[in-house]
Amino acid sequence: MLRFQSHIKEHLMPLPHIPGLTDEGPLTWTQVFAIWRTDEGDDSHWGPHARERGFPNWEAWRMTYATPLRLPERSWSLYRVDDPIVWVPMFRGGPFGSWIRKYYRGAPHPSFTTLARHPDIISHDGVLALRDAFPNETTITGLLHDEGIVIVEGMHRCCAIALAAAQGKPLAITLHLALADARGEMLPPVGQTGTLPA
Repeated sequence: MLRFQSHIKEHLMPLPHIPGLTDEGPLTWTQVFAIWRTDEGDDSHWGPHARERGFPNWEAWRMTYATPLRLPERSWSLYRVDDPIVWVPMFRGGPFGSWIRKYYRGAPHPSFTTLARHPDIISHDGVLALRDAFPNETTITGLLHDEGIVIVEGMHRCCAIALAAAQGKPLAITLHLALADARGEMLPPVGQTGTLPA
């Protein structure tokens, strides 16, 4: 138990300076989850999606993602991504079972540059719609991992930005990133069953 507690304590230390990000201050998990809810809560198509999977509401469904990744117990900071079209393609995909099966091709956390080359992402209706009508301002959620910034909420938006970058399409957007530390951790697969490569 002491080892687990000291491991959590390490994650309460401030994050290092990260190129491409401007620190906008601390956040609580409650604030992070509220941002997530605003982007895709019960009123969006994700609410019915959650109920189709047997969950009473969006919150119950999304906590099945948040809890294994220990998102509620982490310390959070908000950043502005200085030039999203440059930096987001370098971010990495999160450990989502359906994404692992459909798009990752054996990579544990592929970059969004790599994902934007996948034929099914290039032709994905949701990604294309976002690329063509991206929100002026939005917030995604990630974990600082040994491989880079791993996105745990905002996968479709990051794919849309990376696809726009690959296709030379400019995006005039303000992108914020809620970020917590997960360096030195193995992130478990979450959501529909999937296995991360060893």
